[in-house]
Amino acid sequence: MQLIKYIFVLNFLFGTHYYIGDIMSIEDQNKEFDICYGHYPNETFKFSDFNGNLNGGNYKVIMVRMNAVWWGPCYSSIEVFDEIIVEWQDHPNVGFVNEVNDFNQPYSCEQWGDAGIEGIPFILNGDASYSYPVSTAPVFDMLNYCGGYTSYAFLDHTMTVRYKDSAFSLFGANSIIESLLEEYYLSDPSGDMDNDGFPNESDNCVEISNPYQEDLDGDGFGDLCDECNTFLGNINNDTIIDILDVVGLVNVVLLSENIFDFSMCEFDNADTNFDGIINILDIINVINYILGDREYNRQCEINLEWLIKPYFLGEGEQI
Repeated sequence: MQLIKYIFVLNFLFGTHYYIGDIMSIEDQNKEFDICYGHYPNETFKFSDFNGNLNGGNYKVIMVRMNAVWWGPCYSSIEVFDEIIVEWQDHPNVGFVNEVNDFNQPYSCEQWGDAGIEGIPFILNGDASYSYPVSTAPVFDMLNYCGGYTSYAFLDHTMTVRYKDSAFSLFGANSIIESLLEEYYLSDPSGDMDNDGFPNESDNCVEISNPYQEDLDGDGFGDLCDECNTFLGNINNDTIIDILDVVGLVNVVLLSENIFDFSMCEFDNADTNFDGIINILDIINVINYILGDREYNRQCEINLEWLIKPYFLGEGEQI
């Protein structure tokens, strides 16, 4: 263990280390790292693979994780890192890098990879012998947090190091990724990220192509990007009010004390009479709507109009 500490010190002294605010050099971006596990289109990985200036225009914000197999917290946090990857793996502008060092103490590369979700993330072999100034653990050398494991780093689309820490929760990582993505979109307001014909600055769903800009509840977020279409009585958020919503609303009423069992969308759409209370009266309203009660439907349309109309009024106009 003492020897490993000396190696950390030597790596820190003689390698290229990046602090928050530093931009990774082109030389370091083009270094190739061996992959020992997981799915990746090439046999080696380069940070330039995620740099739009060097790969033909595909920019990514990057979350980097650096591990040693002998350190318990590295192993115990595999599940959380896998959850973060699953959340973002289909996003064209998000990338993940995972370097693991000191294999067979006690885990092999394959064993480490299979400890989480099979096939993800791809693992960079930190034990491979490189010709760089630091022969092993080169990613750790460049981006570690305070010289220890587990280390995390976030890079934005310009390859600038923005955040570092020894741990990140699913919520914390998601918040940082969303923030960096928003910066990326705003950096090119006239661009069209999703190629749907609407520039980023006016597109109501920047990340997903929606050429018709559908926005059921008029909240400025396109339906494909909106986690909650505020449509009263539509408890399951499928834009159709039916018996499934009655069942869902009954569950909300019966289990409303267990708030963590439901989303804010379910609670928002359950208060059909806008009285701030979810109870039997809301259930009756939804049933009446399904049965075609004209008075309720008229009132529902009025409520929905009051909810949506402010988004379409100019300054100083009144409903």
